[in-house]
Amino acid sequence: MDQLTRELSAALIYRHRDQKGRSGAVFRLSASFIGFAGHFPGKPILPAVAQIQMACLVAAPNPQAARPAQVLNAKFTSPVGPDQPVTVRCEPDPKGKGRIKATLDVEGRVVASVSLVLQD
Repeated sequence: MDQLTRELSAALIYRHRDQKGRSGAVFRLSASFIGFAGHFPGKPILPAVAQIQMACLVAAPNPQAARPAQVLNAKFTSPVGPDQPVTVRCEPDPKGKGRIKATLDVEGRVVASVSLVLQD
């Protein structure tokens, strides 16, 4: 597991999965989170790669091996800063095995939506 994934896992404060394969989680990333380093000095913003990895961690059956094989679509609509609670909701995409749709929000405001394929 790489450092980004370790730190995201440590910031996970709640996770659930239902019998239909839908999953959700809440993360809270402190200002010391590796993803904020240098992105951007004086006004840290959570990078897209961290948001995509958050979706993988939530959706993957084995979070330790969660990796995207392909990002099909991603839209980032609002910046995410330190100490904001980020809720991630994932559901299987019926278009194919390993495909998921994820939405990230902060206090009810959608900040990103991602469609991706998880690695096997």
